[in-house]
Amino acid sequence: MEQEEIKKQIELEIEKEKARAKAEAETKEIANIVKDTSTAIQVKLNERAAERIATSEEIGKKIDQTTEALVDMGLETQKNQVETELKKSQKDKAKAEFELSEDQYRAFGQDTSPKEEWKKWIIKAGYNVWFCILAFACFFTLAPFYIFSKIIATQKGVLKVIAIVTGVVLLLLCLTGLTIGCLKWTGVIG
Repeated sequence: MEQEEIKKQIELEIEKEKARAKAEAETKEIANIVKDTSTAIQVKLNERAAERIATSEEIGKKIDQTTEALVDMGLETQKNQVETELKKSQKDKAKAEFELSEDQYRAFGQDTSPKEEWKKWIIKAGYNVWFCILAFACFFTLAPFYIFSKIIATQKGVLKVIAIVTGVVLLLLCLTGLTIGCLKWTGVIG
């Protein structure tokens, strides 16, 4: 029996402690309301507004309309931001592509990278054709002189003079050959 009495006393003490804590919390809330009456008024207003919103169909419809308008506006804003980022990304891609092949595009009068793939392909193909033509022409005209100029730069004394003379003679022979070939081709000489 003693154990049951101890158990009852403990339960009674627990109940007293709960009641004391509840009373203390209520007292603090009342003290806060007394200190700041605007909080109490705001709490009552909020309660009344919540009751009115919960019971009025008209207010519920207005809230639904407002919510739909906000959602639509948010979706439109997101769509616009995505489109803006997409356009910026496309511009950055076109700019990078132009910078990578700037010589090719400028050779054909382009200041930006064309959007159409077939135009890009034609520009690259045309640039490659002209590169081959110029490389072939330079192989027989400019390249030998460049090589001779490198040889001349490394030589000293008599060898340098021989290299310069040989270079000038070869230049004159090439120019003479080209001139005679052009004149025969055009029919000026027979």
